[in-house]
Amino acid sequence: MIEPPADLDEAIESYVIDVRDERGPPDPAYDPRTHVKVPDFAGLSLREAIARASRLGIRLAFTGTGRLSGQSPEPGEVVPRGSTVDVSNP
Repeated sequence: MIEPPADLDEAIESYVIDVRDERGPPDPAYDPRTHVKVPDFAGLSLREAIARASRLGIRLAFTGTGRLSGQSPEPGEVVPRGSTVDVSNP
């Protein structure tokens, strides 16, 4: 019969490895029922942008005409549903 090594009888410590990326600030709590990630509206017509925003539950405030070139908040930012995104074509 083979005996297990004696050191296995000692208490085994548990270890926690933190795998979070600490290079930047953490994103706010993102719940897709109440928040949305702002899409990139650059290059879209106003009609296309309105349709996309409507599907996501956000509003647009726009200036200028033609294809869109700027926006605030930036693409990828998390905002509450119902928020207004400013889009423009200077």
